[in-house]
Amino acid sequence: CPVVVGARSALFSPSKNLGLIVVDEEQSSSYKQENDPRYNARDVAVMRAKMEKAIVILGSATPSLESFYNSQIRKYERLELPERVQKSRLPDVEIVDMRSEKTPGIFSQKLIKAIEETVGSGHQVILLMNRRGFSNYIQCYDCGYIPGCPNCDITLTFHSSDKRLRCHYCGFSLPAPSVCPKCNGGRIKYSGFGTQQVEKEVLRIFPEMRVIRMDTDTTKKRLSHSEMLSLFSEKKADCLVGTQMISKGLHFPNVTLVGVISADIFLSLPDFRAAEKTFSLLTQVSGRSGRGDAPGRVVIQTYNPGHYAIQTAIHQDYSLFFQKEMEYRRELLYPPFSRLLSLILRGEDEERVGKEAERLSEVLLANNKEDVHILGPAPYYISKIKRNYLYQVILKDPDYKKLHRLLLACDFKPTGGIELIKDIDPVGVV
Repeated sequence: CPVVVGARSALFSPSKNLGLIVVDEEQSSSYKQENDPRYNARDVAVMRAKMEKAIVILGSATPSLESFYNSQIRKYERLELPERVQKSRLPDVEIVDMRSEKTPGIFSQKLIKAIEETVGSGHQVILLMNRRGFSNYIQCYDCGYIPGCPNCDITLTFHSSDKRLRCHYCGFSLPAPSVCPKCNGGRIKYSGFGTQQVEKEVLRIFPEMRVIRMDTDTTKKRLSHSEMLSLFSEKKADCLVGTQMISKGLHFPNVTLVGVISADIFLSLPDFRAAEKTFSLLTQVSGRSGRGDAPGRVVIQTYNPGHYAIQTAIHQDYSLFFQKEMEYRRELLYPPFSRLLSLILRGEDEERVGKEAERLSEVLLANNKEDVHILGPAPYYISKIKRNYLYQVILKDPDYKKLHRLLLACDFKPTGGIELIKDIDPVGVV
């Protein structure tokens, strides 16, 4: 085969006389495999191209800071495409400060009016809500109880399609209660919202609207993903509601409005890449609007309109975002100014896992001859997943060889059935 197209594992195909590797959307975290072997396909592509004396192209409208930095220091060559396809102009972007909305709800008055005008003119709408389900959680207003997953340290999400509470980490589910299981109180409130409730609210406001919802709940069946996109492409639906899976790579010339329901979801994550993920998501989804002859429009709803990630995304100003974000990365010695090694201890006994994490930290400190930065131990940001408790230690240094030398010097082996997970250059929540 002269051409191989595939996901990250395609990089290991035994192609002969390899001359070119193209990594599309190179910033995507999906290129990182989250179980052993924990490789990043983008980095493997660069290494294989080097070994094969081939060319590698890392393509993205919002490159990772690491890749863009490499182009600045001339490690990579930067090639820019300053114009959109068919030279169409960028959409007009408007910010709605949800703090000033008089009647709280999912949609601002500006977005409702924009949807009405867009569909009324025969064009289509994309609505992004990067959280699936109907409500984030349910809560008893009598005693304050919030149902949580018995296997994971996370609240259960309500799904209206089957009236069940579900854990998005382990799959545990149970019927949604009509009375509180703790105090038998009847004042159950549904808090927050996801794609299901966005879809329901669109249909409540616009009963005649033809709506397609795309998230992991609706695209489980084979070909369902492509079938939905085909229906939307054929203009058999007016509105596409979805998570970040609809934010990039789609070309629908009839879409002239993109609405971002909540731009703050990634910003609330305890992750040094939170601003980068927010900027990338907003920029990418904004690019779905106005790709045809008609001008495009984007309405972004947020409770944090002054944040630099949101302000720079409005103007699709990657250079300014890069400049501001790099100030924080440099000050805190985060990538691209350092390499990270995440060490996660996982086991079913919380006390034992915590003690092993303390022991790991002590061993690392005792063998730290090269002044590697050691952070932790601390509980992982979700401290329990699938009945296992997790603690994390992070090693940080500009020279990744120091991280390896320190780990080898320790020769740490956890006891009591506890697993040690080693992950160089982690891309999840860090």
